[in-house]
Amino acid sequence: MDLKLSKPVLHVDNAVWLQESGSWQTLNGGAVVPLENHLHQQPVWACVRGNIKIFQGDINAKLVLQRDTENSYYPLPVTFKGTLLEVFYIPIGTTSISLHLFKGKGQFVVGELKLEYLSVWKAYWRMIRRVGLYMIRSRAVERRQAGVSLYMFLRSINTCYKRVGELRAYAPELTFAQWQQRFMQLSGSDCRLISNKSSTLAKQLTWKIIVYQSQTAKLSDFLLTVTSLRQSIWPSPINITLMISDEGIFDALALQLTKDSDITLLKSAEGSNDLLVGGPVNCWCWFIRAGIAVEPHALYWFSDQIAKNPLSKAIYSDHLEIDDNGTFLPKFKPDWNIEFERSTHYVGDVVVISFDEIERHALNFSKIHGQNLMLNCIEWFSIEQVLHIPSILWRESVGNEPLFLSEILLSEHLLRQGVEASVSKELPQVINLKYLISKPEPLVSVIIPTRDMPDVLNACLTSLLALTTYAHFEVLIVDNGSVLAETAALFSQFEEDPRVKVLSYNLPFNYSAINNFAVNHAKGSIICLLNNDTEIITPDWLDVMVGQLQQPDVGVVGCKLFFSDGTVQHAGDAVGPGGCADHFHSGLEGDAPGYMYRAQATMDLSAVTAACLVTFKSLFNELGGLNQKNLSVAFNDVDYCLRVRKAGYRVVYSPLAKLYHHESISRGKDDNPVKQRRARSEVDYMRQVWSKQLEADPFYNPNLSYARPDFKLSAAPKVDKPWL
Repeated sequence: MDLKLSKPVLHVDNAVWLQESGSWQTLNGGAVVPLENHLHQQPVWACVRGNIKIFQGDINAKLVLQRDTENSYYPLPVTFKGTLLEVFYIPIGTTSISLHLFKGKGQFVVGELKLEYLSVWKAYWRMIRRVGLYMIRSRAVERRQAGVSLYMFLRSINTCYKRVGELRAYAPELTFAQWQQRFMQLSGSDCRLISNKSSTLAKQLTWKIIVYQSQTAKLSDFLLTVTSLRQSIWPSPINITLMISDEGIFDALALQLTKDSDITLLKSAEGSNDLLVGGPVNCWCWFIRAGIAVEPHALYWFSDQIAKNPLSKAIYSDHLEIDDNGTFLPKFKPDWNIEFERSTHYVGDVVVISFDEIERHALNFSKIHGQNLMLNCIEWFSIEQVLHIPSILWRESVGNEPLFLSEILLSEHLLRQGVEASVSKELPQVINLKYLISKPEPLVSVIIPTRDMPDVLNACLTSLLALTTYAHFEVLIVDNGSVLAETAALFSQFEEDPRVKVLSYNLPFNYSAINNFAVNHAKGSIICLLNNDTEIITPDWLDVMVGQLQQPDVGVVGCKLFFSDGTVQHAGDAVGPGGCADHFHSGLEGDAPGYMYRAQATMDLSAVTAACLVTFKSLFNELGGLNQKNLSVAFNDVDYCLRVRKAGYRVVYSPLAKLYHHESISRGKDDNPVKQRRARSEVDYMRQVWSKQLEADPFYNPNLSYARPDFKLSAAPKVDKPWL
């Protein structure tokens, strides 16, 4: 079905028809499509079918069945291709049925919608067919992660049908309460299995559990943490040390816990050396800030990871925040992320560290703090030695204990590392680091491919040359067959600037080949790939990116890009979600923090876009440049970043470097059969070569949806529970 219609064929409330694009644009409150308006005297099964193509926004489709007593709501999953086909039940007394599509802004086209009444047998057959096909086509591990089983199928086909529908690309998100009940709660069988397996692990390692006091800790905070630890599923007694700096709390705890042989009380300033007395072989320290409650299976899961990863030195997990209103805010984290930890202390105040390493580095226990512990991990360990458990193993109330993020601790860490950087905190939750550039400043070759579009190129070059504060750069404009006199005049005008040179590339358009050609003519030791449809926002953009690139083990740096309307276009790339690769936070309001402040914090990622990317010329040449054979237009930047990471370098996203990106103005959209075949072949190549990386992006999280990198809860988390 061709969904680009020449005129609206349906009545859509709360939306306006855009004749130029042949699509609907939602107004405030989302779009509503009326389907039926009459009184149902008898209950009946029905099916709604149609096709919805989403150009922009986050679809949240549902049917609303209006009745005098109360309304009924049916979430409607939609496939990635836009197919809508859902069986539902119409209760007696229903007076109208309507389709609600978006909560907020959205641009879309709706194909012909049909409402079909079904017999009971036909309705059940359609549900059985969907579930049966899923169970035949999916792997056992996928069914287990989704919570779909033969038992559920036999017990409740309705539940199973809805569960399978939730796995579609555009399905309404689960609430955290639903997600928690489905994927977090431990059954009696779970507890028995954990208990049995813990017995073996307890013989292999020992624990020093240290509960330390924060700046605002109260007596009740220590008691909360101790109570949760005592509920751990673990066969042997758990010995807990409380590190206390407040005299009043120390005395009160001494009175309350004096008869508890499993509790040791130490004053932070006096008794810290007692903890450095050597422990048994394979001893681990579990640091927990007072006021945090750990899950009953946390100790087991940490122990299991230690046993499976003998080279590990530190481990952290996901956690749950509870705000002042009692709202649950799950924090699903990336794998070990040096820049993100420096910027936000995203790991939090629960971490497990090898006692041998603590003893070897002579950790000062009198100054224990979660942020400082993780900064020590950056200094002590390689990236591979810090493990992340993608499961919620502890919880905290953020109303009682606001995030403590110290610029002083970070500055001391950088000093110990010999890293020069300016440190500032514009937001309470994010520290900005601008790394200083080594002297003399390296020459940067800025490469800009173009074909005509003189107005676009003029805006790009004007902002680049007039606003950029970094002094030592050249601009290589690569002309790929321009024919307009205005373009030639523009080239002549800008070549009067000694920093600018125009190169001719008179072969068919191949983005990878064009840039590889230009790099061979670049004089700089650093190259910057820059689209001609970009404009500078922050004048120090290149200073920020070059300073970041010069940090240890960094091979690529990307920036934050904005659409013309000021919304976010690119805040780094996810690899895997969306089918191949996609931008994080696309469409987010420009100053919004994003998930866990990820739109505003510097971080390591799998990939960034070549619309604005800096890398070393030597590394670019060593890796063979962009893949001009298999990836002539799309995903060549992602492929390059993945090769950089495979070679042992980091890829970093910096939100402090900001540009506009008027996306795809130059090359246009993939809107004809030739371009579509090329696009499919590029996706196929990426899936073949990088299948493992696309399966699990270490800088996303397997508990989050892989339909798109939108940080929504997954209906089938890719997490295997170690006791199963």
